[in-house]
Amino acid sequence: MGQPLPQGAPGGFLAGAAQTAMGVAGGMLLANAVAGMFAGEAQAGEPEAEPEMEDPGFDDSGEW
Repeated sequence: MGQPLPQGAPGGFLAGAAQTAMGVAGGMLLANAVAGMFAGEAQAGEPEAEPEMEDPGFDDSGEW
Protein backbone atom coordinates (compact mmCIF):
# COMPACT_ATOMS: atom_id res chain seq x y z
CA MET A 1 0.00 0.00 0.00
CA GLY A 2 1.03 3.59 -0.53
CA GLN A 3 1.96 5.89 2.26
CA PRO A 4 -0.76 8.26 3.51
CA LEU A 5 -0.49 11.88 2.43
CA PRO A 6 0.90 14.20 5.06
CA GLN A 7 -1.69 16.45 6.65
CA GLY A 8 -2.14 19.68 4.71
CA ALA A 9 -1.05 18.14 1.41
CA PRO A 10 -2.86 19.33 -1.71
CA GLY A 11 -5.81 17.18 -2.75
CA GLY A 12 -5.14 17.19 -6.46
CA PHE A 13 -6.89 18.69 -9.43
CA LEU A 14 -10.48 18.30 -8.26
CA ALA A 15 -9.77 19.87 -4.89
CA GLY A 16 -8.12 22.85 -6.59
CA ALA A 17 -10.96 23.19 -9.08
CA ALA A 18 -13.56 23.07 -6.30
CA GLN A 19 -11.66 25.67 -4.30
CA THR A 20 -11.45 27.95 -7.34
CA ALA A 21 -15.18 27.54 -8.08
CA MET A 22 -16.06 28.39 -4.48
CA GLY A 23 -13.83 31.47 -4.65
CA VAL A 24 -15.44 32.67 -7.86
CA ALA A 25 -18.97 32.10 -6.50
CA GLY A 26 -18.12 33.90 -3.26
CA GLY A 27 -16.64 36.82 -5.17
CA MET A 28 -19.75 37.13 -7.30
CA LEU A 29 -21.98 37.12 -4.22
CA LEU A 30 -19.84 39.77 -2.57
CA ALA A 31 -19.84 41.95 -5.69
CA ASN A 32 -23.63 41.61 -5.99
CA ALA A 33 -24.09 42.61 -2.35
CA VAL A 34 -21.86 45.68 -2.74
CA ALA A 35 -23.63 46.70 -5.96
CA GLY A 36 -26.97 46.31 -4.20
CA MET A 37 -25.88 48.67 -1.45
CA PHE A 38 -25.14 51.41 -3.99
CA ALA A 39 -28.20 50.83 -6.20
CA GLY A 40 -30.81 53.56 -6.27
CA GLU A 41 -34.44 53.06 -5.30
CA ALA A 42 -35.46 52.39 -8.91
CA GLN A 43 -33.06 49.45 -9.15
CA ALA A 44 -33.71 48.09 -5.67
CA GLY A 45 -37.45 47.50 -6.20
CA GLU A 46 -39.18 44.62 -7.89
CA PRO A 47 -38.99 44.50 -11.67
CA GLU A 48 -41.92 45.97 -13.55
CA ALA A 49 -44.54 43.58 -14.88
CA GLU A 50 -44.68 43.17 -18.63
CA PRO A 51 -47.70 44.84 -20.27
CA GLU A 52 -50.54 42.48 -21.10
CA MET A 53 -51.01 41.58 -24.74
CA GLU A 54 -54.10 42.90 -26.46
CA ASP A 55 -56.83 40.47 -27.51
CA PRO A 56 -56.34 39.70 -31.24
CA GLY A 57 -60.13 39.62 -31.77
CA PHE A 58 -60.73 35.93 -32.49
CA ASP A 59 -61.34 32.81 -30.42
CA ASP A 60 -59.93 29.28 -30.62
CA SER A 61 -62.39 28.30 -33.37
CA GLY A 62 -60.38 30.29 -35.90
CA GLU A 63 -63.29 32.59 -36.78
CA TRP A 64 -62.98 36.36 -36.58
